[in-house]
Amino acid sequence: MIKNYFKITFRVFKRDKIYSSMNLLGLTVGITASLLLFAYSYNESQYDQHHENKDRIIRIVMDVNFGDDTRAVAVVPAALGNFMKEHAPSVEEYAMLRSIPHAGFQVVKGDEVVAEHGLFYASQGVLDMFTYDWLAGDRATALVPHNTIVLNRSLAEKYFGEVDKAVGGVISRDDGTQYKVTGVIEDVNQKGHFTPNALVSLWDDSKPTNWRDWNWCTYLLLSNPGEDFTPVFQQAFDENMAPELEQQGGGKITFSTQKLTDIYYASRLEFEMEPNEGNRAFIQGFTIVGVFLLLLAIINYVNLVTAQSQKRAREVGVKKAFGVNSNALRMQFFTEAFAHVLLATLFSAVTLIFMNPVFRHFTGDSLPAELMASWEAPVLVVFFILMISFLSGAYPAILISSFQPVQVLKTNAAGKSGGGLALRKALIVLQLSVSLLMIVGITGVYTQLRFISGYSLGFEKEQVLLFNLPNAAIGNYHPLRERLMTYTQIGGVASMTDALGEKPPVNDFTYETDEGERTEIIQQLWVDEGFFKTIKVPLLAGRDFRYRAENDTTQSGVLVNRAFVEHAGWQVADVPGKRLWSHDWGDRIIGVVEDFHVVSLHDKLEPLVFRYNMPSRNMLVRYNGSFSEAMDIIQEASREVAGEELPAWTFLDRKFQLQYEEDEKRANLLAVFTGIVIFIACLGLLGVTAYEVRRRNKEIGIRKILGANASGILLLFSRSYVALIAWAALLSIPVANYLLTEWLQSFAYRIEVGWWMLVLPLVVLAGICAAVISIQSVKATRVNPVEVLRCE
Repeated sequence: MIKNYFKITFRVFKRDKIYSSMNLLGLTVGITASLLLFAYSYNESQYDQHHENKDRIIRIVMDVNFGDDTRAVAVVPAALGNFMKEHAPSVEEYAMLRSIPHAGFQVVKGDEVVAEHGLFYASQGVLDMFTYDWLAGDRATALVPHNTIVLNRSLAEKYFGEVDKAVGGVISRDDGTQYKVTGVIEDVNQKGHFTPNALVSLWDDSKPTNWRDWNWCTYLLLSNPGEDFTPVFQQAFDENMAPELEQQGGGKITFSTQKLTDIYYASRLEFEMEPNEGNRAFIQGFTIVGVFLLLLAIINYVNLVTAQSQKRAREVGVKKAFGVNSNALRMQFFTEAFAHVLLATLFSAVTLIFMNPVFRHFTGDSLPAELMASWEAPVLVVFFILMISFLSGAYPAILISSFQPVQVLKTNAAGKSGGGLALRKALIVLQLSVSLLMIVGITGVYTQLRFISGYSLGFEKEQVLLFNLPNAAIGNYHPLRERLMTYTQIGGVASMTDALGEKPPVNDFTYETDEGERTEIIQQLWVDEGFFKTIKVPLLAGRDFRYRAENDTTQSGVLVNRAFVEHAGWQVADVPGKRLWSHDWGDRIIGVVEDFHVVSLHDKLEPLVFRYNMPSRNMLVRYNGSFSEAMDIIQEASREVAGEELPAWTFLDRKFQLQYEEDEKRANLLAVFTGIVIFIACLGLLGVTAYEVRRRNKEIGIRKILGANASGILLLFSRSYVALIAWAALLSIPVANYLLTEWLQSFAYRIEVGWWMLVLPLVVLAGICAAVISIQSVKATRVNPVEVLRCE
C-alpha cells in the first residue's frame, strides 16, 4: 500500500512539474535558511561551554564608587582571590588572569623581534580550573615558578619546531627577560571570553597580598555554586580597603559575581581582558527568525498545495466513487508532503555543504560539524523530517480528502469543502507581517550603521598609523620622532600609553567647584606633546604640553576636555591654572581641548584628563600622500635609529571600524534572511493568487462577457490584497518599532526611529506584492469565457 502511495506521488510530481518544483524550492530554501540560523545561534551560544567546571566557576567583579560616580570594572585587587579561599568554605580554588596588550609581549626570534598576541599573565589556578588539552609538561606545576610560560601548539612549533622540543626551552623577550617553557597546550579553538595563546607566570609560588593592585580578573571554583558571598566580600572591604579609601576622601567598593557562562553575553565592564560582544537577545532573535522561516516554508507549501485543490477535485471524487475512504486519501497527501520534505531536506543538506565557505565569511565560524557527528543527529533528522511532513501535510490532507464525490464530479469544483480561503489569507498575513518586520529591522540597522560610520569622532583618524613599539624603539623614541618629522610625507608623530580605540584607564581625581571639593573617578590618557597635533584636536584654552627631558623634574601640567569642564560647572576660559589632584599626585590644568571620542559610539563621551607621557608602547604617525612611501620612510628611520623595523602596526580608522564588526556581521545576516523571508512569502502569495484565479474563473468569464476590461479585472484581484497588507502592517509595525528602538539603546549616539523607516518598507512590500499578484491577474484577463462557461 505504501508503495502505491509513493507511485502516485511520483506521478503527481511528473504531472505538475511547475507546482512541485515551487513546493520543493520553497521548502528547500526555508529549511536551509532555518538550519543556517540555528547553526549561527548554536555557535554563538557555545562561549565557555567547553570548560568541564563551567557550572562551578564564577568571576568576581566590583563597582567602584566615589561621590556620585560609579564605575563597574572587571578587575579586582590581587589579594582578593586568596582571601576568598581562606574565608569562604565553598571556594576550592582561585585563578587570576591579566591580559598583556597586543604587541606588549615582543619575542626575540633570531635577528627579528616578533609581536605576539593572546598572552596572559596567569596564576597556577588557571590551569587547575579551566579545561585545556595538555600536550607536554607538568600541568600541576607549570605556572608555579617565576618567569615560566605555557605555549599553545602553534607558538611551540613556531619557536621550537616541535611540541616535544619546546618544554625546557627559553623564550626571550626584547627587554632581556627570559621565560622557561614549562608546558604546551593544544590551540584553543573553542569559543571563550578569553582565548590564550600563551600563559605567563608573574610571581613565585606565594600567596598574593597586594590590595592596591587592581588589575586582575579573578575566578573562583566552587563546591557549592549557590553560596552567598556578600558577608565575606564586606569583610574583605572593611579589613583591607576601607581605611585607605577613607584617607583618600571616602569611597566604596562593592563586590559581586558573574557566572562563567554569562560573561561573554552579559558583561560590558571596564577593563575586560577581551571585548565581550555576545548578545543573548540576538541569539534568541535569530533563533526565532529561524523558526519563523521554517513556519513560512510550511505555510508556503500549504498554500501552494491547496491552490491546486480545484485541479485535483475530480481525482478525489473518482477515488471516492470507487470506494477509497478518506483515511486512505489523507495518507496519500501525507505521503506527498513527506516526499517533498524528504527531498527538500536532502537538497538542503547538499546546499549546506557548499554554503559552509559563505557561512564562514558572514559569521567567522564554520558550520558545527560536531552536531552531525553526535549520536543524536540521526534521531533529530528523522524527527525533523516527520514533524515538518506532518505540519505541511495535515491541512491539505484534511481539506482535499473532504471533497464530496457528487459535487466535484458534477462541476469539477470543490464546493463548500474547497473553502478555507480565509485561513490561507490569514497565513499570508502572517508571512507578510514577518517580511515587513524584517524589512523595517534591516532598514533601521543599516541606517544606524551609516550614521555611526559618518559621525564625526572629533578627530581625524584617516591616514594615521598606530604602531606598537618594541623596547629598542621606545628607548629611541625622541630621536626617531625628530627624524620622521624632517620628512614632508610625515604630518605628525605622537606617543601614548593606551591606544585610541581602547577604553582608557581611570583614576580618582579631586577638584574644586563652587560647592567645595569634589572627588570622582575619571578617565585619563597619558600622551605627549605631539598627540593633539597628530590627531588634529583643537586647543580651546591655555597651552599644549611641551617637550620634557627624562631628567626634568618640573611639573608638566595636565589638560582636560570640554566635557570635563562642563561636568565641573566651569567656564572654558577660566580653567587654566585650576588645581587637579589625586591621592598620590597633584598638578595644575594648563589647557582645555575640544571633545573627541576615544572609543566607539557604543559608549558616550566622558570627561577626560590628559597627563604627560614619557615615551611609551603606542606611537601614532600621521602620513601625507602615499601610504607605501610613508611606510618605507618609517621603517628606514626605525632601522637607522632603533636598529630594527617596527613589527606591529594598524590603520587607526580600521581599528575603530573593527569595533562595529559584530554589528555589521549581524546586519548582513539579517539582510540575507530578510530576502529569503520575502522570497518565501512571494511564493505563498503566488499560490493563493493562483487558487483565487481558478476559483473565480467563471466569474471572470461572465464579467468579460458583460464588458469588463483588463484593468478592471486586475483591480478586482488587487483590492482584496490591500486589506491583507494593511493587516500585516497593523500587526508588524508596532513590534518592529519596539524591537528597533530597543536595539538602538546599545548605542550612546543613535538615530531616532523616523516615520519613513516604517512607511518605506511598507511601500516596498506593497510593490513586491503588487508585482506578484499582477503575474496571476494578467493571466486571468486572458481567460476565454467560452472555455470556462461551456459546461454551465
